Amino acid sequence: MFLREHWERRALRSVASAADGLPDLFTLDDVDRLVSTHELPAAALRLVKDEVSLEARTYRRPDGSPDAGAIFDRHQGGATIILNQVHLRHEPLALFCRELERDLTMPVQANAYLTPPGARGFRAHYDTHDVFVVQTSGRKTWRLHDRPVENPLKAQPHDPAVHPAGAPREEFELAAGDVLYLPRGLVHAAATSASASLHVTIGVLAWTWADLLLEAVADAALDDPAFRGGLPPGFARPGEGRSGAAARLRELLSRVAERTDAAVLLDR
Repeated sequence: MFLREHWERRALRSVASAADGLPDLFTLDDVDRLVSTHELPAAALRLVKDEVSLEARTYRRPDGSPDAGAIFDRHQGGATIILNQVHLRHEPLALFCRELERDLTMPVQANAYLTPPGARGFRAHYDTHDVFVVQTSGRKTWRLHDRPVENPLKAQPHDPAVHPAGAPREEFELAAGDVLYLPRGLVHAAATSASASLHVTIGVLAWTWADLLLEAVADAALDDPAFRGGLPPGFARPGEGRSGAAARLRELLSRVAERTDAAVLLDR
């Protein structure tokens, strides 16, 4: 049902059951351990307040290492702690992501967000990958807006000037153990109220039909010299030469279809 009705189509909120164990997947103690004992590089640790990333010098020592005291001070002052690629440093999340990868046969990653009461990290936006939001501690209010771009590619990031969020279509609160699926391209925003919130965003980096087609064309170019020939001189000038170029392009596309072994590409 989920894959047929929701995957790449529409959001789905799942309310926790008493025995699902998801709140134990990544806890406040795990955040404390990572921030206090790991030399997290710049790409792995960010602080955001009022939709603005804080300068690293405000929570890192002069040698660039994280300053745990400063990090938690900034958090108490309203900053969200963001731990990127946290599955690389936390075994339960690593195993969780690997299981999803086996089921979906797509790359999976995990980021964690610890947001203090009465705060939000980012303005309304969409992601260019599908996500599962797993609430592990506290509560957070989510607002879902429109989906201006269906299944956007990485080269199609959200631009609020082109796609303003507008009024939310749905608003609800996630509690510990709840899960929210968001297809890529769906504009969303989240904020805390009276309680702090810890959630993990599981990102699914889907392979697309475009990826498969690019592989097919690359294989054809390696095997068939016809694909490696240059475009006809003067092709950029409008005129009769373009009709020949268009016919040649259609012929080459037909060759790609004829020679492509889908099983080989899918296995790769």
